Amino acid sequence: MNLIFNKLKVAYELSTDAELAKKLEIKPSTLSMHRKRGTIDINSILNTCKGIDFNWLFDHNKKLIELHNEGHSEAAENTEMFAQGDFVNELLSLRKRIGTLENEIVALQKRLASKSRY
Repeated sequence: MNLIFNKLKVAYELSTDAELAKKLEIKPSTLSMHRKRGTIDINSILNTCKGIDFNWLFDHNKKLIELHNEGHSEAAENTEMFAQGDFVNELLSLRKRIGTLENEIVALQKRLASKSRY
């Protein structure tokens, strides 16, 4: 079941279980309980996770996983990678860093544009 939670975190670009719990509209302690027990609240997932390919989400044997990020598609060859929390955390960390860098680029472009007006 942890694989399902990790896939949801990647799909929605969430970095913490607290963020995932908020997305699923459950308490963080409830999500923690599900992780420890190896269970899921299927109704919570079905009701709150719109736009997710449930075949991808629930099939642990998929060889190709597509992650959608602002209309771009990335592929990972092996679902085993998603079972490893380190990989998921690294991916999410890199996505956050990319977002930060994109914001810095926009800020620098605005500064450059304002200086060129003078």
